[in-house]
Amino acid sequence: MNITLNYFMDKKNDKNEHQNTRIKCIQLINEISNEQQLNEAFNSSMDIFTDKNDDKDVRRECAELLGTIAVNLNGKHFDDAFKCLINGFKGSSEWNHKLYAESIGYLSMKLNKKQLDNVFECLNGSKDENECIRELCEKLLETTSTKLNDQQLNRVYNAFIYGLKDNYIWGHKSCAKPLGKIATKASKKQREEIVNALMGATFLLGMSQKQLKEILIENNLLYWAAGRSIILIKAENSNVKKFDEGWDPFSFLTF
Repeated sequence: MNITLNYFMDKKNDKNEHQNTRIKCIQLINEISNEQQLNEAFNSSMDIFTDKNDDKDVRRECAELLGTIAVNLNGKHFDDAFKCLINGFKGSSEWNHKLYAESIGYLSMKLNKKQLDNVFECLNGSKDENECIRELCEKLLETTSTKLNDQQLNRVYNAFIYGLKDNYIWGHKSCAKPLGKIATKASKKQREEIVNALMGATFLLGMSQKQLKEILIENNLLYWAAGRSIILIKAENSNVKKFDEGWDPFSFLTF
């Protein structure tokens, strides 16, 4: 196993190797390594991730490996990984902000409140705040949200609502589920906005009433939606689009 690990480590560290080969080796190291071997992989992965001249996709894969190592081994590795990522975020251009936010997201399950406060403080005034918040919270929002204060939770809510209303259709699905997690803590007004946004995005994605109902049930929003009568959906910067002739609460609930 050590021979195999060393082979993958050598390939991972070799900048002359094709990026896809290096990425695959990083993934395999993550899958096959035991605690001692992950410990050995930590420093070399950190070196690659902090090298801004290295391939961005390789660095992203190393960030996920660092997150796995840091979460599994805890202790100094976790503190070192967080310090590296947060300092990288502070010192990076906005072009790389989402990479660092996504990377911090791999640690989010075990971030304490002080560390989360530090992350949100770094996002203050950032032009890409919404995108970074979505990258940070998308994977583990259910766990992370219990550690956020009301102001931070509101920023997360706004980031995902903005993403769900965005005209870029590939972002809608990634925002729908996190909004459902937030809905349990949302105000009445926010829940109504979530339902309306979900209905609008569902139309844009071409989903049926049955598929929408499944999303709403999963997110405990079904009875909020059943009372709505949605006739027209207007996407931002587009013509008004006909959704249907309105939602009948009884037929929708029994669909």
